Amino acid sequence: MTSTRFRTDRGATVNTAALITALLAACIAFQLNASMLSPALVTIGAELGVDQAAVGLSQTWFFTAAALFSLVLPRLSDIVGRKKILLGMMALMGVGSVISAMAPDITWLFIGRIIQGVSGPTVPLCLIMLRSAISNPRKYGTMMGLVAAVNGGIAGIDSFAGGTSPRTLGFGVSSG
Repeated sequence: MTSTRFRTDRGATVNTAALITALLAACIAFQLNASMLSPALVTIGAELGVDQAAVGLSQTWFFTAAALFSLVLPRLSDIVGRKKILLGMMALMGVGSVISAMAPDITWLFIGRIIQGVSGPTVPLCLIMLRSAISNPRKYGTMMGLVAAVNGGIAGIDSFAGGTSPRTLGFGVSSG
């Protein structure tokens, strides 16, 4: 990908290679949090000493939080700034990941997954950021397709890694 610069609607220039790299990293981080945990739920339940129904609720809490924040954060990003909101979402996702990985019990896993759910509107926010940065419809369509392809394509990798890593590494810091 060449380092092309486009002029935004507001007159600023944007390095599209840097922008797309940052947005793809955000989309990959969100997608890994969304689906990598699913194959590891059995291992997590065994290590936390809870049944599968309880540990499955951690996914429900994550997606419920993601849905709720998807209603609010894209509009808030129009007011506060998209970059600030995206960086805040990624920071909270990191905090939630640490809490989830260190969870001594199911309650802390729920708390960590809810905090991770703040990152729910990552892909829509990335596409909004692209749209405001790239006014050329053809270039925008190409970049949007790239973001969507990476977001959809990462699912096979994260599911595979989610299924193999608990067997070899365990879950959280107390494992292994």
